[in-house]
Amino acid sequence: MKVADLYLALLDALPDPVVLADMQGHLVKVNKAACDLFGYDRETLERMQVEDLIPSEMRAGHDRLRTGFVAGRFSRRMGVGKIFPVLCADGSHLPVEISIGTATAALTGEPLLAVTLADRSEYTRMQAERDANLAATVQANQELASLNERLEATYGHLIHSEKMAAVGQLSAGIAHELNNPIGFVSSNLATLGRYATGLLDLLLLQERIAAHPGDAGLEDELKQRRAALDPEYLRDDLPDLIADTTTGLQRVVKIIRDLVSFASTDEVDDWRQVDINQALDETLSVMQPLIRDGCEIRRAYGLLPPVLCQHSEINQVFLGLLNNALEAIDGPGVITLRTEVSGDFVNISIEDTGRGIAPENLHRIFNPFFTTRPVGSGMGLGLSMVYGIVQRHHGNVTVASTPGQGATFTVTLPVQQTAAERGGDLPAGESPGAAAAGAQECSVPSAPPADTTVPAGKKPHVLVVDDNDSWLRMMQLFLQDNYRVTLATTGRKRSDWSNRRRST
Repeated sequence: MKVADLYLALLDALPDPVVLADMQGHLVKVNKAACDLFGYDRETLERMQVEDLIPSEMRAGHDRLRTGFVAGRFSRRMGVGKIFPVLCADGSHLPVEISIGTATAALTGEPLLAVTLADRSEYTRMQAERDANLAATVQANQELASLNERLEATYGHLIHSEKMAAVGQLSAGIAHELNNPIGFVSSNLATLGRYATGLLDLLLLQERIAAHPGDAGLEDELKQRRAALDPEYLRDDLPDLIADTTTGLQRVVKIIRDLVSFASTDEVDDWRQVDINQALDETLSVMQPLIRDGCEIRRAYGLLPPVLCQHSEINQVFLGLLNNALEAIDGPGVITLRTEVSGDFVNISIEDTGRGIAPENLHRIFNPFFTTRPVGSGMGLGLSMVYGIVQRHHGNVTVASTPGQGATFTVTLPVQQTAAERGGDLPAGESPGAAAAGAQECSVPSAPPADTTVPAGKKPHVLVVDDNDSWLRMMQLFLQDNYRVTLATTGRKRSDWSNRRRST
């Protein structure tokens, strides 16, 4: 076999297309795979120029590029990722990757360009498909993000509506609870007014008798009025009347104080040390009007350290769980509140003897909008809100239940939170060491100190505005122990007070 024939056989045996071109760009030799790739027969292909196989828009300057490549004896391996289109016999563009090397013609000594081509049609198709999928994924993610924003906004509105419904229910109960003591206080004050009027009339009549001694008519009138007023009865009734009125006012004061404490307007990042047992009692006091007759509340409080948390948020947790327990009890029942320390955590359990929870619902009760109540009786966000608040405090909430025997919800809260965990700084005056010490001190009694009166000079200043003087005086009586109270009956007085406050 001649050398030329052997050379051509070797080229045709290669599975990849191979072309040889001279310095002028003439195709000197091609193998069978190249003919199949471009769609030409060998004779036609070997009469063509390299530029004939390049799309017209890419031909400008290609000859200089080719000449420089050959003159510099450069080479490029396959796999560098550069893909070029070539022009086939049918006019189609085919993406290929090329490796380039230089050789020397044996007879003439002329430099040759040896090019091996690899069809990258499938790779290009897959890359285009990948890019399309990526673009679709990006668009889907953007749409999902937008949908999540709308869902969060809607969820926030629904949570607000759920809170407002709870506030409305509490307000109605508290109004009823306040109405009872205010009712008998009002009645007692009316009776005291009659007594005072009678006594003042007697005093005036006695002054007249002193001015006209021996006036038989005045003395008869005095006897009649004394008999009608019955001073002996007043002597017995007045202390009881005043004591009952004081008790009623103290009840109103307690309701208002508990409500103010329960609804403390903490900012989102306002973390402070909270007595958990006291917070439970505050919530129970606020919910007292909702506790039906026959429902017994039992407390089994342990000695807890103060817990660093958001006070109003934790009160919302207790409110939600207690409300859930009350709704689970159809008739007489018991709700038991337990607290205990477990290492660096405190456990708060609220157990009821109500209907219990079906096993198939146990894993769903914290899901938003899940409820077993009739349509229109709630949106199913109460326990979801509880779960969210506890999670934000890096705690946990679990439930155990036996249908027909009740349920127990247990909230676990860390005693301390790091600044990073709660997204804020340590409370003013508290060092990390002090926080750690507080976490280990598990024998702090939870009962509030006996004297909770704020020292004079440090009392918060409160403005009370109303057009009823009697109501203003009563509010002053409620608040004066713990607040500096300013009373105002008109908008002008209120404005003057606000201006003075700003100026100081």
